[in-house]
Amino acid sequence: MSPWQLIRLNVNTYSISASSPRNTNARDPVAGVADPGGADGAVVKVRRDAAGVVTVEVIQILVSDRRLMLQNRSASKHRRMIFPQLVQFTDIALFLLRVMVGLVFITSGWNHLKSPEARSKDIEPISFCLVHAATGLTPAEQRQPANQIMNDTNPLSSFQVIEFRRYTIKEGERETFIRYFETYFPEAFEQLGALALGQFRERGNASGFVWLRGFHTGFDRPIVNGAFYFGPLWREHSLKMNSLMKDSDNVLLLRPLAPDTEVTVLPAVDPVTEKNGVMGIAVAQILSLKNQPDEILGAKLRRTFSSYRMPGVREAGILVTLDTPNNFPQLPVRNDGPFLVWLGILRNEESLKESFTAAAQRVGETLASEKLLRDTPELLVLEPTPRSRLRWFPAWQE
Repeated sequence: MSPWQLIRLNVNTYSISASSPRNTNARDPVAGVADPGGADGAVVKVRRDAAGVVTVEVIQILVSDRRLMLQNRSASKHRRMIFPQLVQFTDIALFLLRVMVGLVFITSGWNHLKSPEARSKDIEPISFCLVHAATGLTPAEQRQPANQIMNDTNPLSSFQVIEFRRYTIKEGERETFIRYFETYFPEAFEQLGALALGQFRERGNASGFVWLRGFHTGFDRPIVNGAFYFGPLWREHSLKMNSLMKDSDNVLLLRPLAPDTEVTVLPAVDPVTEKNGVMGIAVAQILSLKNQPDEILGAKLRRTFSSYRMPGVREAGILVTLDTPNNFPQLPVRNDGPFLVWLGILRNEESLKESFTAAAQRVGETLASEKLLRDTPELLVLEPTPRSRLRWFPAWQE
């Protein structure tokens, strides 16, 4: 047993009558631990008075377990209270506070129901603050109305990473797949920060479905895909969608060849003004290059594609293989590149048959003769589905 025997406890002073093995000279206070053998302790001053009573003054409590921490916290809390007598009324005070807050919400809600216009004015400053906090607006932008800031923001631009996805759908199920796809998924991608840039039936292949998904940056791709494929929407519909597909791994991971060859992003199909549905034909010329294009080769290829500038043909993007590791390996991508994909939108069948097909043949032959290709070029003729953004846009007059 420890030689220290506790006989009286005050707030800051312990008095003991047993002799201590430590120096207890009144003229030479010593600091020590009250119970050296225990897990807890204290830094103390030890004094002996004329009657032989040793007084231990606690300087610092040495806390070594959660129990003493809680005790000290509780003691500190009570010492900080101005009117400790009011502790017994804590429950009543909390109840009254909740009642008061509830009354404030009820009266505020009733006033907003009676006056929606006033409610909108009340909410506008809060909405503006939230937008500012999320987007980091400049001081000039902070002075603009919230609706003006939203109009100036264009999320439908600058997609630097493109998945060119070619699916094989089970025989006879393509139209069913398209209906499910367009009903459930385009807005989900957009909400997450990606975009379904266009989706198509592959002409000449009754099981072929092609679509393009764009991401603003390479960092966005794993974030958006993770949120979508591990999210509730895909969990709900994945069994149905997967049951309709034979293969979904034929995917090219691409980027724009140059800043001005990004994929054209068109507005969503307007169900009111586009009553006749989507118009036009899309084409994708896929070239197997021997080398990843550098600046010189990129400029040469662009000059070659200039032969496609003709009435009824619109360039919709020039893309090349994104030469980086797949940062979302749950979705395989092809690694047998590099590839180049020229995308175009044609007005109608006449533009395809009388103008573009022959021009595409010449481009392929030219690039092959210059030994720039590993394989024969592939030309996909694609029919836009009912909600495909990539289509012949009604505003185009040529």
